[in-house]
Amino acid sequence: MIAATQTDTSFRKQFPANLLSNVLLFCANLVIGIWLVPYYIRHLGVGAYGLIPLATSFTQYVALFTMALSGGTSRFLTIDLQQGDLERANRTFNTAFWGLAGLSLFLVPFLIGLSWFAPWLFRVPPDQIAASRWLFAGVSLTFLVTTLFATLDVSTYAFNRLDYRNLTQLSNLFVRTACLVLLFALFSSSLASVALSMLIGAIAATAVSWHFWRKLTPSLSFKLSLFDMSRLADLMGMGGWMVVNHIGYLLFLQIDLIVVNRLFGPVAGGEYASVLQWNALIRSMAGVLSGVLGPMLMIRYAQNRLDELERLSSLSVKLLGLALALPIGLACGFSRPLLSLWLGPGFARLAPLMQIMLFHLVINLSILPLFNINVCYNKIRLPGVVTLGMGALNLFLAVKLAYVGNLGFYGVALAGGIVLSLKNAIFTPWYAAKIQGISPRCYFAAILPGFLFSIALVVSAFMVDILLSISSWASLIGIGLSLVFICGILIWTLALNPSERSLLQSLLHPGGDPA
Repeated sequence: MIAATQTDTSFRKQFPANLLSNVLLFCANLVIGIWLVPYYIRHLGVGAYGLIPLATSFTQYVALFTMALSGGTSRFLTIDLQQGDLERANRTFNTAFWGLAGLSLFLVPFLIGLSWFAPWLFRVPPDQIAASRWLFAGVSLTFLVTTLFATLDVSTYAFNRLDYRNLTQLSNLFVRTACLVLLFALFSSSLASVALSMLIGAIAATAVSWHFWRKLTPSLSFKLSLFDMSRLADLMGMGGWMVVNHIGYLLFLQIDLIVVNRLFGPVAGGEYASVLQWNALIRSMAGVLSGVLGPMLMIRYAQNRLDELERLSSLSVKLLGLALALPIGLACGFSRPLLSLWLGPGFARLAPLMQIMLFHLVINLSILPLFNINVCYNKIRLPGVVTLGMGALNLFLAVKLAYVGNLGFYGVALAGGIVLSLKNAIFTPWYAAKIQGISPRCYFAAILPGFLFSIALVVSAFMVDILLSISSWASLIGIGLSLVFICGILIWTLALNPSERSLLQSLLHPGGDPA
């Protein structure tokens, strides 16, 4: 068996390392993400800044061409490696890599055209037309580099070495940010410099990813002769339905920037994108907590430890919801002083937009671990169809509320919260329970504590802001940490039962066992 030492790595040893590295990655994203938005606005202006997340989000649409092939690679390659089938693992790896290489070449003319016509596809400030083309070109090239070498990261997933994967992402983040500051200092502050820094960061991350790929899976190699049409059919069979699901995901989470840009212009798009940064940060935090469990769930499925899979997935939903209640409650309750201190007093008027964007996430992100269940059991057809249908409803409702209902971009955010909550509060937990053959009550009950605690924290933070009128970062951080401490004690004593507290302690202690 290849990399036997990695395969046998004890969960009780690896979980704390994975969690710590995830937390460090989140903290780095948090600090840099919060710092970057006002930095961009100060150097580029609100309208030009709004094009950056727009260009980045548009690559998600291009990813539809590659999702059919790359979508199922993690599942199949993880199972091959965990079962010690080297020959099959090499065929899976090379089928995915060479298939993605061919698709990348196919996409080059399309991306060139997208970059050239970007100023006509979107509403761009008149002085940014040429720069916007460079931005879309650089982001597109970055996407191709990332997509082509994404198969290297599967090794870290398959052997539960998320600490290695997180180091790869940290290298991308730090190199990209350092290059951005350097380019802005040496040359003019421009969208072209933003795109170049993204590309350099992606190349640096690929080099780090290559190192860990060779370390964990030395028996994998690049051989075009191992491209296997039958294996391609397996990957495409699962990946095809992941494309359907991804289209729905785009209609849920990426269409809002396009709708706001087209309906209300680049300045409104920049304002919307700046507040959306907090939505992205909360999602990043959820990814930190749920991502550390993904390989553990997949490996348990591969080893047929289904009882442990059920128990761990239910607990992870509850813990994730309770953990998210803290930042979501604080951000919503303190939205007015937070925006005023972060971007300036003129942005405090966007506090209702932040509340609409964030509050529903306590439900919609707590169920993230359940998506791993669908992938484990290869049951993604119905979720894909439902996500696509609800995504289309979200687009329709966003335009209706924003344009016809005269709610502006508040309507766009409200539509996303309503439709996404309908899907994830009802269908997602029900379907995960159905394919496991268990009662859905366990997942519905796991969602409720985080939702209740988030309401309590929003109300508490809002009342504190009214009474104290927070006007400095020191007071905001100090009061926020005090509320987190009090709420954390209540969660530990009231929301968790003794067995859950014991299991959580075992997860965080190197001598414990998460299942």
